[in-house]
Amino acid sequence: MDLIAGFLDYIDREKRLAGNTNEAYRADLSAFFGFLSLHLGMAPRVHTFSALQARDIRAFLAQRRREGLSDTSFARLLSAIKSFYRWLDRAHGVENAEIAYLSGPKRPRRLPRPVSEVAAKESLAQAEALKDEPWSAARDVAALSLMYGAGLRIGEVLDLPGTSAPTPERLRLTGKGNKTRILPLIPAVRAAVDAYGALCPYPL
Repeated sequence: MDLIAGFLDYIDREKRLAGNTNEAYRADLSAFFGFLSLHLGMAPRVHTFSALQARDIRAFLAQRRREGLSDTSFARLLSAIKSFYRWLDRAHGVENAEIAYLSGPKRPRRLPRPVSEVAAKESLAQAEALKDEPWSAARDVAALSLMYGAGLRIGEVLDLPGTSAPTPERLRLTGKGNKTRILPLIPAVRAAVDAYGALCPYPL
């Protein structure tokens, strides 16, 4: 268990991971060491880890899977083992090329979730409250309004050129992939952009 303590001390000092991550790594590695003790017939020592083969570690991972480990926990477990091996190399000169053959489950890409109307209104109110200068508060409100009310990406908002007041009802935009689209701007969005234009002390 001294190896686990040394590793956890390292990540606590060097990586500064969250406390719950450290505890999760402790539990993961304790389970790994316990498995190896049964699998190899003896408690693992430093030199043990240089001789382990990918199939040995996969046997442990398979056992944890049978115990009902979720994809997220499985990915963290694999991350703990790989981080432990990187520390072994750095602290004890232990190398093991077999680790490169280990890979976790592919996690499905999650689609972005839309912001609710209530959350959008709260964001606008916070944007106004967080700035001391009225013009910078108006700028942030205009940017958020364009993202929520017109569907612009943040990069597209930042790249918008200055426009003459009042803001037009439609916005012609060339965005990602050089695709041009025409976006209708609802009155609330146009009002937010116009308010920013009126308050901004710099040329738009």
